[in-house]
Amino acid sequence: MAGESYDYYIRMLKLPRSASEQDIKDALSKELKLWIHKTNAPKLETRQEAERKVKTLEDAEKVLLGPEGQIVRSQAGLQTAEQTQLETSVDAETVARAIERVTTARGTKAQERKGTVLYRRATIFYRGVDYLFEELVHKKYESAQDRKRMIASQGALVLFEWFLEASTNPGQGKTSTYIQGPWIVDIIAFAAECEGG
Repeated sequence: MAGESYDYYIRMLKLPRSASEQDIKDALSKELKLWIHKTNAPKLETRQEAERKVKTLEDAEKVLLGPEGQIVRSQAGLQTAEQTQLETSVDAETVARAIERVTTARGTKAQERKGTVLYRRATIFYRGVDYLFEELVHKKYESAQDRKRMIASQGALVLFEWFLEASTNPGQGKTSTYIQGPWIVDIIAFAAECEGG
């Protein structure tokens, strides 16, 4: 079941949501040993079930021990206070500017005109996170209707969503989702790299 969430896999392993990385590794190892052994069973049905289970456990490992799992454990307070402090000290405006800088400098760009509106879009995949920058640009006399939106996501998990409407709040965007994690440091460092060269 590709695309399942952290909670789905943690329940599958019968672990608490606050399980440590080592607990998760131990549970995965135990389950993998059991099912890998069954991939050599004489019955075809048993072999097929074992192969499906091994694939599911491999997917679980990617989610539970990957970036999504790190974020969940970080939010649960299981990472060091120093790392959490670094991540929470970055405001949403800084993250939004970094996403805009990276996507427009190095991302895949597209634009389309519909009437008097120009729709721009830039995307980039960097270190396991998809970044998206969308912008609606109107003619100068309608510029109060301009909009910007920045999104960072890992699969179905939206880590960051920020938008700016020129008419309602010029210069200051609104954040609807902001999940702290190591991705913040990555995108800001990449933005500085893009700016430098």
